[in-house]
Amino acid sequence: TEEAGALQLLGLVRRAEGRLAEAEQLYRRSLARNPAQPNVHYNLGNLLYQLGRFDEVLAACQEAIRQKPNYVEAYLRLGHAFQAKDDYAAAEQAYRQCLRYQPNFLMAKQSLGGVLTDQGRAKEAERVLSQALAQGSLDPRQVAALQHNLGLALKQQRRFAEALTLFDAAQAAVPDMRLVDYNRANLFQEMQRTVRDRVTELIFRARLTPNIQLQNVYGEMQAEHEEVSSYGAGAPEPAAVGAARGTAEQEADLAAAELAGAEEDDAHLTRKERRAAQADRRKASGSSTKKQRKRKSR
Repeated sequence: TEEAGALQLLGLVRRAEGRLAEAEQLYRRSLARNPAQPNVHYNLGNLLYQLGRFDEVLAACQEAIRQKPNYVEAYLRLGHAFQAKDDYAAAEQAYRQCLRYQPNFLMAKQSLGGVLTDQGRAKEAERVLSQALAQGSLDPRQVAALQHNLGLALKQQRRFAEALTLFDAAQAAVPDMRLVDYNRANLFQEMQRTVRDRVTELIFRARLTPNIQLQNVYGEMQAEHEEVSSYGAGAPEPAAVGAARGTAEQEADLAAAELAGAEEDDAHLTRKERRAAQADRRKASGSSTKKQRKRKSR
């Protein structure tokens, strides 16, 4: 047992020195001599997480928890491994179990807020993370991490200004947190896309609105032609005649509207090119008017 303890302590030293392969071997040798060491299983899980071997992390942390059911740090690392494997439901369960044993564990609240956001449950994440920030911490990195995760939850709700405020606060407190820099830049891109999409929508609506208004006006005019009129000596105008006349006037007005829109589109042309384009449109408009007169004469 003494040898097992000495091996795991040496493993801690080797890990601190960055000699991870040696640290892993020392942990495993320690466990071979005495498997009933939940802390060594946990330390091995931490090392394996650093190496990205997440399935082995799950096995090591689950064994630590089996031996010590209230091992909150092991639950936390277990949740991280599940989250790294995109198993968000299992990660959430691990974080909640961690908080069941230690309700004020800020790291667990931070991680729970993150996995709720990953599942699209930003409102729930906001509640958890806001409570964690209100709880307070003396560690500036812990506070910055909570601010960052809360910013992500607000960004998901498209509350961009609030999210930016939190990212700025986290960046000011801990300037070397690269994840904050990345998500802050990503937020600006999202804001730019939102503004661009909104401007495009307004331009599209502005182009459509005049035609819609014209159609409404023509509908009203046609109804008036059918109901009331000045056909003959005060006699009611036949509905078919009123409709035909309304349709002819509608076509003429629509042609005028299209002409105005086309002239606006010619703004980028030279003066000579604009004159030529306007002349072509007048010819086309004149031809359309002649056709309408022929229809009337029929």
